[in-house]
Amino acid sequence: MSLTYSKITYNKIEDRLRDFINDYFKNVYISSKYKKQSGNESIRITVTSVDTLNFSQQSEELEYSILVRYYLQERHTEKGEQYAKARTDRLKKLISDNIKSFGNMYGLYVDSIEYFVSDDENEDNEELQIIDLNVKCNYLYVK
Repeated sequence: MSLTYSKITYNKIEDRLRDFINDYFKNVYISSKYKKQSGNESIRITVTSVDTLNFSQQSEELEYSILVRYYLQERHTEKGEQYAKARTDRLKKLISDNIKSFGNMYGLYVDSIEYFVSDDENEDNEELQIIDLNVKCNYLYVK
């Protein structure tokens, strides 16, 4: 039996998650790199890894790790940090409240949150606050 090519990672995982989050937040995009957006906040989505949980001739069960990175372009102040944390709490709740399946994608949840991380591509921008939501979901690919 030959394997039929299917565009899962972008079309079924990243794009669906972006469309879902974009209903509640502005400037949601898919990219492995930061892209300056209009406004002072944005959310970047990228799949970081995929693991095969089960494999058979008829199907494959995959677990995706997804980085949902929240950016806030604002001076670091106590009020700014509170705002950024409140927005990511809202994003986490949005994901948790919608754990139901989207077609063959299911089990969507926030595995962990890392607050105020730094990255190499934005090390010169001291006013960019970054919060990482590490999201997991499963996908059942039926051949």
